[in-house]
Amino acid sequence: MATTQPSFAVSPASSNPIRFGCFAPQCFVRVSKPPCSRRRLVSTTSFQRKICGGGGGLIRCELPDFHLSATATTVAGVSTENAVDRVQIPKGEMWSVHKFGGTCVGNSQRIRNVAEVIINDNSERKLVVVSAMSKVTDMMYDLIRKAQSRDDSYLSALEAVLEKHRLTARDLLDGDDLASFLSHLHDDISNLKAMLRAIYIAGHASESFSDFVAGHGELWSAQMLSYVVRKTGLECKWMDTRDVLIVNPTSSNQVDPDFGESEKRLDKWFSLNPSKIIIATGFIASTPQNIPTTLKRDGSDFSAAIIGALLRARQVTIWTDVDGVYSADPRKGLS
Repeated sequence: MATTQPSFAVSPASSNPIRFGCFAPQCFVRVSKPPCSRRRLVSTTSFQRKICGGGGGLIRCELPDFHLSATATTVAGVSTENAVDRVQIPKGEMWSVHKFGGTCVGNSQRIRNVAEVIINDNSERKLVVVSAMSKVTDMMYDLIRKAQSRDDSYLSALEAVLEKHRLTARDLLDGDDLASFLSHLHDDISNLKAMLRAIYIAGHASESFSDFVAGHGELWSAQMLSYVVRKTGLECKWMDTRDVLIVNPTSSNQVDPDFGESEKRLDKWFSLNPSKIIIATGFIASTPQNIPTTLKRDGSDFSAAIIGALLRARQVTIWTDVDGVYSADPRKGLS
């Protein structure tokens, strides 16, 4: 008996806007409510950008038109009765995916603001991808550079990372939630200290070591946000996307997602962690050999796009904050 599996494509195929970071500056030129698309595909995820700020309001900007689409293909010789032996995550337009960058979760008040956005979204199911707190990824890479250079100041720099998250957590959480988060935070810091010590001794950090260290900021921000959402009484789970997203490194220092394996792992994760609100880590993933890796710089947008496609989500919304919004293209002279 045959069953169907999804295959994924990005259009226009000639320029993958997520993979190559083509969130063009001109998206700030035309500001309006995005029109509702009436085109029908087997499954379509649309993308739009929302701006936090810009005069105190929330402004939605249109991105150049592109879609991630999923179509069904038949795989012969696989029994539908045995293909999946666990509960599959529901997929379709009931899902909305949001991505919040580092500045949007840059301090305790901004994390509360993000939680409010999540709570006020009336979608049936929501998945939220978060970056590390503002500047934390830079701090993590700086730890690696210091340790490789046998600079003892990596220890005080690691303490600064700990203190930043400890203070933020104490402002956001209390009771058992605070104790649980701080326990995990201190365990992570202890592991990082051991890894950085090994890098210090060797005077070298492999790519997998660097990726493992650099990706911790997303783990901490996702956990804190999930606790804040749960404080409101809503069911919410946080997802370490290293358990779900599988990517293959390419020769051009990029990665290609393995959608088939990622979808299997997403179903497995959801069967163990069912929830209508999921807070997921951006930026980080794993190789097919289960080695932690990253989606490279600014990879959280890519994380949101991949997950949106896996969920067949109605839309993926990218949030960021800016000082203002251009009323014209600044690259063009006045006429």
